Amino acid sequence: MASKVKKEEVIIILINIGMKKSLLDKAKFITQKMMENMIFTKPHSKIAVILMNSCSTKNELNAEHIEEFIEFQAPTWDCIRKIINLESKDYRCNWVEALEAAIQYAEKYIEEEKKISEKKIILMSDFNEDEDVISQFNAEAIADRLSEQKIELTTLTDESLDKKPAKSLTTSEVLLKEVHMKVNAQCTTFDHAMSIIRYHVTTTKGTPTYFTLELVDVKIPIATYVKIMTGKLPNLQKTVGDKKVSTQVYYFNRTRESFEKDEIVEGFKYGGTFIQIEKKLQMEMTYKSGEKSYRVHSFINRDKIDLDYLYVSGSHVVVPGSKEQTVIEQFYSLVKAMHNTNTVAVARRITTANSVPRMVALFPCMDVPDEPWCLIEIQLAFEEDRRVIEPRGIKSNIKQLSDEQNEAVDNLVDSLTLPDIEDNCEVDGSQHFLPGCVPNPSVQRFFHVLSSRALDPKKPLQAMDDYMNEVMVMLSIKEKAHQSLKKISQVFRLNQEKKSKSTTGKEIGEDTETSSKKEVEIKESVESSIEIPTLKADVMDVDLDELAANI
Repeated sequence: MASKVKKEEVIIILINIGMKKSLLDKAKFITQKMMENMIFTKPHSKIAVILMNSCSTKNELNAEHIEEFIEFQAPTWDCIRKIINLESKDYRCNWVEALEAAIQYAEKYIEEEKKISEKKIILMSDFNEDEDVISQFNAEAIADRLSEQKIELTTLTDESLDKKPAKSLTTSEVLLKEVHMKVNAQCTTFDHAMSIIRYHVTTTKGTPTYFTLELVDVKIPIATYVKIMTGKLPNLQKTVGDKKVSTQVYYFNRTRESFEKDEIVEGFKYGGTFIQIEKKLQMEMTYKSGEKSYRVHSFINRDKIDLDYLYVSGSHVVVPGSKEQTVIEQFYSLVKAMHNTNTVAVARRITTANSVPRMVALFPCMDVPDEPWCLIEIQLAFEEDRRVIEPRGIKSNIKQLSDEQNEAVDNLVDSLTLPDIEDNCEVDGSQHFLPGCVPNPSVQRFFHVLSSRALDPKKPLQAMDDYMNEVMVMLSIKEKAHQSLKKISQVFRLNQEKKSKSTTGKEIGEDTETSSKKEVEIKESVESSIEIPTLKADVMDVDLDELAANI
């Protein structure tokens, strides 16, 4: 069987370096992040960079001030350094000729490389060309060239063309908008692109696991797919300077006596007695679950499946495992019946022969946008797996709240509630807290550190990027909740308890220095009250008996 040839994605980035510095910096940032993403996750993709308004001329059309700055190649850290060092130039050319040069460059590369899956051109410019220059070009001809080569076009502008009034559009922007409509191109702003461009962990295509769903005498072929799976970051690898290390294993007992591996007997120790388990007995101890199967045991009302019965955070999607009409009808009839009766199926799943059996709950899923009709499988907990948390009675405390306190809590909940986003997947222009739209901060930080180290190993690590704060903080919610939080702090005041003074010993809070000074004063006063008799100069004249009697 011939091995599959990996298809590669080719991207041409057109950058107008004649823009003002603020826009050029944004274009450089976006290009840098795109290249970093490709280095980390798309090693088979190729990228090229063409500059507009460059001091050099190097392109297929031989048009002035258009330069093929980075030829088609897998992006490298040297390519990123070139982008970072780009500076603004004051030469003039137009985006239409640059786009045509990019199309011809892509056409030439595609003829040489046959394994191309996607072709994209990303155009970054301010689209501020003179009217007499742009008026000679036709949107229909530009669209035909893009469609002929099956190239996807994405443009980045300073302001959204759809939000700008028609009268304020430049001639160049009008032509660009016509091209967008004809080829269904994507258009976004520099700021929006900067806010959504992130690092992504490489995802793999879902591989199904096939079963036969047994329901009494009915057998339905099914396929299960993992719906949610926690991604793992790459592991650190050693590259140079490794020494050859030979590993030797020794076995010792508590008295440091050495034993051979064959002399060791495996077992358990309970009640002070060592219970020996031979290899044959180990096989008999292993639970034999039987052959691979997927059997429905019962149905239960959906409302009786509590959250604490759900065992794992991940889930599986169950769909028909065959395209035969009979199988499809049987499966979807079951899904519809479960949906209409508000029931959940409890099934026993054995993934491989004699593996640990799992009890799962099958929830019907119907009429959910962007989701197929299916069964959602969630694993259930066995008795030993449950961790029951005893709830505390809070009704008595709630009754003690005043009307003002209850109202303050209600207002806080309302202010923190996300707006209805059924018709629009964006909130405040960004995707906040939506399923599958929130990036993992640890993943972003991991790749950010790697890219910083690759570009400049001696440079101190920077803090988390600002766009991460923008993703995790929702400004409208923050502003709405400000007054509610202020009201909460007013109606729920915590009184500080005063600590009582100790009746014996030092006062609470008295420092050591003050205490020692008091002890010195007491000692001096006691010593001054004791009269010390003056001894005669000649110690030999002292009457020892009299002295002893006076003591």
